[in-house]
Amino acid sequence: MQAYSPYTGTSWKHEWRESKSSDFPGQFLSIVKALEQEASNIVNLVEEDERQAKIRHDEWEIQQQKWCREEDEKKRIKNVKDSKNELLSIIETWADTKRIDEFFKDVELRAQDLSEKNRHTIEHRLMEARELLGTLDALERFKTWKSPMNRE
Repeated sequence: MQAYSPYTGTSWKHEWRESKSSDFPGQFLSIVKALEQEASNIVNLVEEDERQAKIRHDEWEIQQQKWCREEDEKKRIKNVKDSKNELLSIIETWADTKRIDEFFKDVELRAQDLSEKNRHTIEHRLMEARELLGTLDALERFKTWKSPMNRE
């Protein structure tokens, strides 16, 4: 005969064997006593397993919280980096815009000293150049910039 603990996390078991056939009825009382004595041991094993399970669960929760904090920090660092890169790109565009604008103003100013035919040709080319480049408004880009706090 074999008895065991059915509770998860416990590994108690005990076997009784007949030394000769028909010996089992004579062992019955000693088996019952042994089972009664082991009941408190099994209760202790179950309680210990529950305690260990709680410890494992608490450690898992702590690890999850740590992981969440690390992920939040990585996201914060990425947001700062992305925001800074976007802002630097806007500033670079602004610098390019100022340089291009100054170029166009200089060409317009110098074109005024040309003959009417040449001035008309230059003005037409300036119009084509501006159309080719499109809008260079850095302020519009700056309006769409997202600070680190405004990023998801």
